[in-house]
Amino acid sequence: MTPHRHWFKSYSPHRIPIRLADNSLVYSAGVGSVVFQPVVNGQETRAVEFTRVLHVPDLRSNLLSCLYLAWHKGFNITISAQSIDFQCKGISLFTATIHSNNSAELDGSTLTSETAFSVSTLPVDLSLWHRRFIHHNYADVKSMITVSSWQDAFPSLSLLLESQSLPSRASAFRSSRTAPSRFTLRLQVLDHLH
Repeated sequence: MTPHRHWFKSYSPHRIPIRLADNSLVYSAGVGSVVFQPVVNGQETRAVEFTRVLHVPDLRSNLLSCLYLAWHKGFNITISAQSIDFQCKGISLFTATIHSNNSAELDGSTLTSETAFSVSTLPVDLSLWHRRFIHHNYADVKSMITVSSWQDAFPSLSLLLESQSLPSRASAFRSSRTAPSRFTLRLQVLDHLH
């Protein structure tokens, strides 16, 4: 369970009552999956997707059911003085560090949807544009980013640039172009994401 809605990879509304250890009652708002990037022995390992995670906005901290993982998912959980090791089929999938206040924190970080859209740190190449065009096929993306074909691929962008730089020719230019393509619509949608 988590109060963090932005962590969810998938999500659907799901309202159920949850009784906490202090006997108070809170309600879930939804259920879905959360992707976690573990760090084991100082190294990032393969990401783990937690399914059936409840979104409970009124929680003060995250709760992980070790018993559920052991009983239903076949995990072997080893608790030592300073850490917890979560193994499945003999492989350590993730660990947790135990704190002095009798709580533990998973070693690693969640991968949120914001992480999926962080493409600005990538080199400006075909791969970056492929991602920006919502994973459209490479051949079309390559043809769109060539200097000779960008006006044909993006007529509305051509219209905008032409109308801003040469106002007297804008109407003649506009009549010679076709309607904006679906790629132009995607460009406008992506532009609103940044």
